[in-house]
Amino acid sequence: MRLSQKQSVIAISFVTIGLFLFLLLFTNFFGNKEKAFISLKKIEPDISLSQITYYLDRKNEACKIKANNARWFQKRGLLTLSDINATIIKNHNPPIYIRALSGSFYTNKGLLTLKGKVFLKKENTILYTSLLFYNSKKNLIFTDKPVKIKTQGLLLTGKGMLYDLKTQRLIVHHQHSIIKSNTMGR
Repeated sequence: MRLSQKQSVIAISFVTIGLFLFLLLFTNFFGNKEKAFISLKKIEPDISLSQITYYLDRKNEACKIKANNARWFQKRGLLTLSDINATIIKNHNPPIYIRALSGSFYTNKGLLTLKGKVFLKKENTILYTSLLFYNSKKNLIFTDKPVKIKTQGLLLTGKGMLYDLKTQRLIVHHQHSIIKSNTMGR
């Protein structure tokens, strides 16, 4: 079925408006989280722990988080973490390994925030960024920060990405470059 010129303009308008609204909501939602995270430095945690292992889904061991230090703020449902290693296994797919300098987990929302030199590896694909989110309830991994993705001799850079764990579909926003190289493993 071929769209008329008027139908094409309407479709493009709807997509543009939808993308604008998504970006507006995405920026407002995570901007508030950043402010909340910073303000916790002044509040005493309910519990402070060292060398922890935390399972988001203990029954299925779908996501395991290891951290050198953790601070639990019970009233806020927040766990702040430092020196993080996480493993995500969904739907019998290959595991995803993530490392980050710090982060937080909102237990009521199922949202894991990873900050500082974030490194994600799944099979032969490696992603680098400064900030990464994992929503365990929606099975999404995403960021609005610059990303660098290396896979099978390709280097892809962009600003923002979304990875759906259910469909295993990766969307990189604002792609800057795709470079094919035989020296990627070096």
